[in-house]
This record gives sequence, C-alpha cells and structure tokens, in this order.
Amino acid sequence: MEDRTHQDNKNKELTIQKETSTVRIHPQSYENTFGWEAIQLSKPDDLVLVNVNRIYWKFSDLLQKMRHEECSILEAVMLDIKNEKIRYTPMRAGDILKCFSDDGGNLPKCTFVQYSQEA
Repeated sequence: MEDRTHQDNKNKELTIQKETSTVRIHPQSYENTFGWEAIQLSKPDDLVLVNVNRIYWKFSDLLQKMRHEECSILEAVMLDIKNEKIRYTPMRAGDILKCFSDDGGNLPKCTFVQYSQEA
C-alpha cells in the first residue's frame, strides 16, 4: 500500500499513514536532528544517534559496492542492536563519516539525531 504524508496544520504535526497504522511525529522530534555539516564538525569519538533503517540500507549499499571496511563497521553496529523495535542507535561520528560519505548531504533530515543520555 502507498505511503501518504500530509501536514496537519491544526495540530502542527506530521502524520504518516501506511496501511492501517498511523505514526505521529511532533515537530519537537526534529529539534535535535543533526545535519551532515554538524557531523563533519564533530570529534571522531562523539556519539550520534543514527536511524536503524538507514544503517540497514547503507550496509546493503556498501556490500554491493564491495566496501568491506565500512561493511564491518556497520555490521558491528547492527550486532549491538538488541531490540528490533528500536528506531535509533548510537554510532561514532568518525564511523558515520566513513560509512555515509557517499550520500551524506542527500540523506533525510531524521537520519541523524543528537545523542544524549536520556535518548
């Protein structure tokens, strides 16, 4: 079934509908997103939360391109994901730069989120 996205101006929230489920993402969710420029300015050991679906997609992309070093980095991150319902997982900024350098500026806004102990 086709995804439909619309802006609900009354409630000021983005609504994404897929089949019968609806997920609401409040604009506040985007306050802590990290752009590619912010990751480039981060220290290599700084932690950034990365969208798990984007990690799986990038792993597949790198595997097809035979980039084994980057694949091993993402594989280690994927092995640390214990809960299949988790949306974000921490990654070092230096590893993000290695693995996502091909398409850093072209990724969706919600790909990277600022890491905090509460997240």
